[in-house]
Amino acid sequence: MASLEYWYIDDMARFRREREALAALAAEAEWLTAGTLRFDDDMRLVVDYDLDIGHRQYPVQLRYPRTFPHSPPSVFPRGDTTRWTGHQFGAGGELCLEYRSDNWSPEFLGRALVESAHRLLSGESPASGVSVEVPSVHRHTEGQRLRTAYRRLLVSRETLARWDGLAVDAHLTGETIPQVSPDQVVYFVSQLVSGDDAWPDPGLPKVISENLTPIPTFITRVPDTWAELNPAVKADFQEGARSLGWVEDTGLLIVLRGNNTVFAYRVFDTSVEQLWFVSPEPAADRVDPAFAALAGRSVGIVGCGSLGSKMATMLARAGVDKFFLADDDILLPDNLVRHDLDWQEVGLHKATGLGHRLRRIRASISVRKRSQRLGGQDSSESAENLLTALGGCDLIIDATANPSATNIVAGIAAMHQVPVIWAEVFTGGIGGLIARWRPGIEPSIPRMRWAVDNWFDERGIPPLRAPAPYESGGEAPPFIADDADVTAIAAPAARMAIDLLLGRSPSHFPSSAYLIGLAPSPAFAQPFETFPLDFPPQEDREAPSELSPEEQREEVERLLELFRARGPA
Repeated sequence: MASLEYWYIDDMARFRREREALAALAAEAEWLTAGTLRFDDDMRLVVDYDLDIGHRQYPVQLRYPRTFPHSPPSVFPRGDTTRWTGHQFGAGGELCLEYRSDNWSPEFLGRALVESAHRLLSGESPASGVSVEVPSVHRHTEGQRLRTAYRRLLVSRETLARWDGLAVDAHLTGETIPQVSPDQVVYFVSQLVSGDDAWPDPGLPKVISENLTPIPTFITRVPDTWAELNPAVKADFQEGARSLGWVEDTGLLIVLRGNNTVFAYRVFDTSVEQLWFVSPEPAADRVDPAFAALAGRSVGIVGCGSLGSKMATMLARAGVDKFFLADDDILLPDNLVRHDLDWQEVGLHKATGLGHRLRRIRASISVRKRSQRLGGQDSSESAENLLTALGGCDLIIDATANPSATNIVAGIAAMHQVPVIWAEVFTGGIGGLIARWRPGIEPSIPRMRWAVDNWFDERGIPPLRAPAPYESGGEAPPFIADDADVTAIAAPAARMAIDLLLGRSPSHFPSSAYLIGLAPSPAFAQPFETFPLDFPPQEDREAPSELSPEEQREEVERLLELFRARGPA
């Protein structure tokens, strides 16, 4: 087997070609003096050279990576820790040349890097005392720029828009909140104050800001000629900051210069730290513009376990901003193998934890929840409140995989004429079911379930449902499925839910239910084998019997007696 560690052993012909090409370059180029061929401490091949620009000698080394020829060699200063050029990764660092990992091809030779280094250095300094700027084709991403940035200031587009109207020498006060992780501290501007006008950033979820301690913040705009403050010496920084209007008890100073330059400083008791500014991306649609119609739609989710939690977060990201969550189960550490929540919510009711997560996704999301099981042993009034809340939703999602709960969902949905999506992951993670019920179109949900069961019975396939409800703490063995299994069913179920909420006509889903395979099994020959299931139209209901006039008068009288017995309201 070839070794990426020692390419010069695995491909000695390439090793010879590299040496011969470099020797030929040294023979034909007067500006190049060949040095030694050696291994560095990591057994990488290194070639030492001197580049003669006429008025200056540059000692360089060409270093071949272990992954050569699939990635390019590098050119470094040899024994020189000064900065030679603006096209360099720091003082004494690698030169940024024409050949990089993004445009390198294995047929190129290392001599191309040496030639490129000569073109760069001679182009920037054609004569003693003369400096010429050589255009760069290298573009740093925001991620590259921020690799070493420990303290960061992230500002929303809405906040920047508020800053745009700030005149030079004018200022705002406000609050900034820090979110601390082991690797970085990210600061968010949560509120701006101008006079008596307090403006909270509408894009920052309250569940974030309400759990963090705000830092008093001072924001001002300066002329384009303003010189940046030096945070290294706190006394000097304070003197410059005071001249801007900053006061001592304000822990964060933000200075705006020009259109796009933002300076930020976190002031501590004994030191000042400069923050790296993270600019927002330009506004652009990331989902279908039609998804804007999902705002204001309400979804009731019965069962906030692994499947329900994933569907909820998918719908929240799509644009749904009103949720009613029902589940009486507790999130335990073992649930994290496939649940969408994490250790932040362990020990909470799943409905509570999922509510927190949804509110962290987008500030506009509102959540109502009940830590209650559908059909559980609660008071009749509590059960009635739960069912009433579900009946007021635009869509009900049943993610319980519990036939008893599904029957109750079916009844409340039929009563209020609310569409339903239900989904199941089959035991063993071999596949799953997604289905919908639309009032007046599909037959009743119990009839649909019978039809699905018959599909398996006709093929002699035993039941694939979990042997017990999903809740933790039960006596039945755990349900077997991994995170990928659950997500693979949650995604199409969420897409079907979006299709229903948008009222697409025709629907993207021509069938009412789909059996989706994820692994070879008696039901599915291979992964992703899908069986669409169609059902006859909703059965005609027998018209309710009509009362005779005399019977109707009797019933009205009974109702009046009840009203009289109740007394005045």
